[in-house]
Amino acid sequence: MLQEFDLEIRDKKGVENVVVDHLSRLENNEVTKKEKAIMAKFLDEKLFAIGERPWFADMANYKADNIVPDDLASAQKKKFFKDANHYLCDDPYLFKVSTDGLIRRCVAGEEANSIMWHYHSSAYGGHHSGERTAAKILQSGFWWSTLFKDCQDFVRRCDKCQRTGIAQLMGATIVEKEPLRKSCKVASGGPPCSRTAKTLYGGVTNAKGQVTFLRGMRCP
Repeated sequence: MLQEFDLEIRDKKGVENVVVDHLSRLENNEVTKKEKAIMAKFLDEKLFAIGERPWFADMANYKADNIVPDDLASAQKKKFFKDANHYLCDDPYLFKVSTDGLIRRCVAGEEANSIMWHYHSSAYGGHHSGERTAAKILQSGFWWSTLFKDCQDFVRRCDKCQRTGIAQLMGATIVEKEPLRKSCKVASGGPPCSRTAKTLYGGVTNAKGQVTFLRGMRCP
């Protein structure tokens, strides 16, 4: 629209135009409150998220788009193609055909940690051993390459399982045996006494489900 007129823009320094310069520096709340704040940052300058590359990324790319990793040696490529026969792709998921004939979905990262929590630490998890937790996950149709090792580590880090092991040790069963005439000293360090000895039998179950039996004797 302004192209129809001959315009000449003349710039005048603020020191030569004091009134206009002063008015331009005044704050007018009635005007500024209607204006949006000036964003000095661009969207491209921010990193929104960092994604973890799943362990099955190369296999998923190959099954979906026939993309072969470039950094594989000759022997590694042969193994890669051989392993590819045991995987199926159904976008957006990758499945593995196990030796038992069952098809399980491949998971990784936070999803795998969430699955272990639900099958071990939740109200219906049961806080079983690492092997049993892994077996429950396999029965439910999930798979990842370090499943058994991760389940073992998850059980070792479980606070409730560690506390339960200590409670089992402290709750050892006391079985009274026949009188044993053995001398013992009381806690105060007094003279020897002759009392009926009691034998302590107890078992402690570790994270792997193995039971260690303990035996000891104490004066009643």
